[in-house]
Amino acid sequence: MNEAQVAQVAQVAQQIEPQVAPINDVIELLNRAKEKGEICAMYHGRLYAILEKLYEYEKNGLITFKQTYTTEITNWCSINAVNCILNFSELTINDPDEFCKRINKMVTEDQRNIWKLADEKPKNPTWIVYKLFRRFGLSPHSRGPNETVLNKKDMLYYKKWFFINDEHFFYKR
Repeated sequence: MNEAQVAQVAQVAQQIEPQVAPINDVIELLNRAKEKGEICAMYHGRLYAILEKLYEYEKNGLITFKQTYTTEITNWCSINAVNCILNFSELTINDPDEFCKRINKMVTEDQRNIWKLADEKPKNPTWIVYKLFRRFGLSPHSRGPNETVLNKKDMLYYKKWFFINDEHFFYKR
C-alpha cells in the first residue's frame, strides 16, 4: 500500500472505531459508579441487565445506538456529560412492539431477582424500565405506531430516546 492508501485506511478506522462502544468499557463505568456510590447495587444490577439486553438487541438489529463525541473528558454524571451511563446519547428502536415484548419478558421472568421489590407481579412490567431510562437521563421521543401497539399505556413504546443532560436529570440523581 502506498502512503495515501495507508492514510485512507487510518481515516476509515478512526471513523469506525468510535461507532463501536465496547461493552467492557461500559461495564467498567458501571462498576466504578457503584464503587463511588453514584448508583446503588440495585440500580447497578438493573443497568447491567439492561446493558446486556441492549447489546444483544443491537446485534440482532432491533435497536441502534448513537454516541456523541467530545474532546472534553467528562464523567457520565457531570454537568458536561454528553452520553448516558450506558455510553450512548441516542437510542433508536427499530421495532417498538418487539422491544416492549422482550423487555416485558426480561422483567417478568426476573432471572436475577432484581426487578421486583416485593412478591407482587407488576401490572405493567415495562414501567420499571421506563423509570430507569428516565432516571439516567433518557427522554422518549417519536412514539411507536398506534396500529401495532399492544398496550396503549406502555410508556416504553417509543422509537427514539435521547440523553438529555438538563436539570431534570440532575435532580433525579
